[in-house]
Amino acid sequence: MADENDLRQSVAFVEEAVASVSMLQRGLSELGNRIQSDDVLDPLLHNLSSGFEHLLKLVLVFHALHTNGEVSEQPWPRGQKGHDVEALLDLVLARCFDTTFYPNQAPAIVEDARFLRTDEGLGRLMSIMSHFGMQGRYHELNIAIGGKTVSDESPAQEFDRLELDVMMRTFPDWAERLGSSRGLELERAADAQIAATVRRAVRAIVRLFTLSPLDAQAGQLTSVITPFLFLRDEDL
Repeated sequence: MADENDLRQSVAFVEEAVASVSMLQRGLSELGNRIQSDDVLDPLLHNLSSGFEHLLKLVLVFHALHTNGEVSEQPWPRGQKGHDVEALLDLVLARCFDTTFYPNQAPAIVEDARFLRTDEGLGRLMSIMSHFGMQGRYHELNIAIGGKTVSDESPAQEFDRLELDVMMRTFPDWAERLGSSRGLELERAADAQIAATVRRAVRAIVRLFTLSPLDAQAGQLTSVITPFLFLRDEDL
């Protein structure tokens, strides 16, 4: 029975990795194929937030297995907080990037940790996805039935504001161009920068599978995470 359970757990690891990579790829595809700024953003946000949630939880399972030899307790917050990808990323940073767990960190891991901790765009995006995952997906529905919302803005509105901020920061003449036929170019350029942030974050997380002590448990998944693991900086 133990061998059967081990096999089922190994298969579950593969399925979780496949699911997370697939959802992240779909989210990135939706981000890259937006036709106009008023496209419905829920599918995009659902795929990105769910993809990150599954991936981060998988990393936390591997960490528990590595440090305890088993997963006896749920290694992330229970209930609705389990959809808080911002908090999940903080847990991964605290447990898997800490020097007490990983004393001789590869230079790539050091740079990855710095990016995950300090990049402003990633921080805002994780906050938007956390809002969506916990309650924000029902923002408009709650308003429709006269209920309360946790924020004045929906996750989609927060994402639109992030996109606009990227445009304003990147293009000094954004206002003039946004009001012309070239406005779509700005939106696509902003979305490309946001997509690059997503790819870099995912690459940073999956590099733990091969460049950290988690390799003993997670290294078997290299072929699954290849689409992000071997991204070069110029590919982002």
